Amino acid sequence: MRFIGLSNEAPQALLHWLSIVFRTWGGFMVGLGLCLFGIAGSFFTRRDAWLRLGVGVGLLFAFGSFLASNIQLHSDFLWFIALLFVFALVVAVLLAFRPVEAGT
Repeated sequence: MRFIGLSNEAPQALLHWLSIVFRTWGGFMVGLGLCLFGIAGSFFTRRDAWLRLGVGVGLLFAFGSFLASNIQLHSDFLWFIALLFVFALVVAVLLAFRPVEAGT
């Protein structure tokens, strides 16, 4: 607040916007953590099912939180962000229903 020159009585809209932005970044961090968990599970068990599950759920969580925050903000680019979420959903479904190969 001091850096941008606002007094302690910051506008409520700015504080609301900041809470949405930090929640969105938190969603990206959780999504990255889920992807890393899937990678680690794949390394430890030598099964790519963990990798596919971790990446699929991580993608959905990250892009889902991004879409939810932009719906709250009434974004001008909501159509593009919804398209990104649909793309993430398609990738997650393809990862989940990919035929399992022998030995994996």
